[in-house]
Amino acid sequence: MKRRQYFVNHPENIFDGRFHILTEHSHSTHLRKVVFPMVGEDVHTYIGSQMSFSDKEDTLFDLDPKINLFFTIHALHMYKQIGEHFSCLSQLLNHVPGHIAVTRKDFVAENAINYAKRYEDREKCFNNDKFFPKT
Repeated sequence: MKRRQYFVNHPENIFDGRFHILTEHSHSTHLRKVVFPMVGEDVHTYIGSQMSFSDKEDTLFDLDPKINLFFTIHALHMYKQIGEHFSCLSQLLNHVPGHIAVTRKDFVAENAINYAKRYEDREKCFNNDKFFPKT
C-alpha cells in the first residue's frame, strides 16, 4: 500500500502525536533502548547495525507505510528512492542527500559566513550585521 493511500485510510497514525520510527541504530544504543520508545514505536525492530551491508543494499525489506520518521545512520537514499519508497507525504528523515550544509549548526554557520564574505561589498544583497548581530 502506498504512503498516500495509507495516509488517507489511517489518518489516526499520522495525527496520534507519536512517531512510527525506522532506524538502523544498534539495539544496544541509548537512543534505541530509551529515547525512541519514549516518543514512538520502533516499526522495524529487525533492522539495525547487525544487518550485513548486502542485506541493506539488496533492499530485502519493504518499508512499513506507517513510518513517519526515518532516523538513520547511513543515507537510506542509497538503497531506496526518495518520494517513492520513503520520505513521502508526512514523513520526516534526518539525512537529506546533497544538503549536508544544513545538517549541523557548525556547517550552517560556516556557510553563512562564507556567503557573507562573498557579498560584503554589496550590503543591499546581504547584510551580515543584520544576519549575525554583533554582541
